[in-house]
Amino acid sequence: MDSSSQAQGPWRRTSAGPGWGLGILAWLFARVPPRVAYVLVLPAICHWYTHFNQPRFAVARAMGRLGCRWPLWTAFKAYAQYAFVLVDRFYVRQGRLRVAVEPEGRDLLATAVEEPGPIVLLGGHCGALEMAMEALEDLGRPVHPVAVADPGAGTLFQGVGDPTRGFGFGRQAIVADGSVASGLRMLQVLRAGEALGFKADRVLPGTAPAEGLEVDFAGAPALLPAGPLRIIGLGKARAVVVSAFRTGPARFELLADAMDVTSKEPAVLGQHFADLLQDHIRRRPDQWFNFYPFWPEDEGPAASLPRTIPPWFRSVWPGALALAATWLLLVSEPSLLDGVSGVARGLLGVLLGGSGLVVSWRRWRSRLL
Repeated sequence: MDSSSQAQGPWRRTSAGPGWGLGILAWLFARVPPRVAYVLVLPAICHWYTHFNQPRFAVARAMGRLGCRWPLWTAFKAYAQYAFVLVDRFYVRQGRLRVAVEPEGRDLLATAVEEPGPIVLLGGHCGALEMAMEALEDLGRPVHPVAVADPGAGTLFQGVGDPTRGFGFGRQAIVADGSVASGLRMLQVLRAGEALGFKADRVLPGTAPAEGLEVDFAGAPALLPAGPLRIIGLGKARAVVVSAFRTGPARFELLADAMDVTSKEPAVLGQHFADLLQDHIRRRPDQWFNFYPFWPEDEGPAASLPRTIPPWFRSVWPGALALAATWLLLVSEPSLLDGVSGVARGLLGVLLGGSGLVVSWRRWRSRLL
């Protein structure tokens, strides 16, 4: 299987939206409290979900493979959670929100890494591992994030606070560029008894075939990067699979499981990692943020879809957008409206949904006339 083909479609650079719209959001975010910002991004979430076919197909297919009962709805929630994490990042970097990690997760991680010696923390694009860096460093040893430049990541709201700059919030990251120097730097960190942190569930476009490992993931072959798994063997390190899932505005819970590193073979380690990561993702599938075909066998069906929705549907989608935003606001993220009465929530739902349906009807009627 050629890993260089992984994630090569145009969905890797899906438009975040018009520059003027992102400019308005950036201006507003700097002036409004976080709770207002979560509401402001709802139309953008709905637009991105309804307008672009290939990312929606990829996420819904992933949700189906993971056993979700309503894949399209769970996919929509994944879009929403991703946007909310980006809003969290913006306000945390501005110093206007402080990350809170639930104590149960800290205790779980401390138990997993209590033994001395080099350690590798393996995560994925599920939740927001970088938001929990402070909790990871509370374990008493520095954590060195290992970053790889991904040109297709974080296109939603790109330019609004530049939410994808840096894995680890300014901590000194090691850039995995394939050079001998970067590899030696990682081994030096491990030999010093410190920790490396990887997001290890994504093979980037252009990766050489030898750098991808085929594993069974949710019942189908998928590719994982081989580099982090080789580092575990070369550094004689223990490994812990870690995920940080969002539970509310800038609030996260940690999941941590020690990985079996008895075998130093990357292929064996890769399957162990895949199995544990699946367990984490199945707990919160709506927080697995891979907006491209993760399984190579899904690339063909995704590429066969038109890039965007057909023009006739654009005349009616504002109503669907408003209704979806209403559900998202009132059901999926009730903490956004803490303290608001049930009557007020109902009136807000009627206002959002009703106005969207009116706009859709008028546009549809004008098209027919």
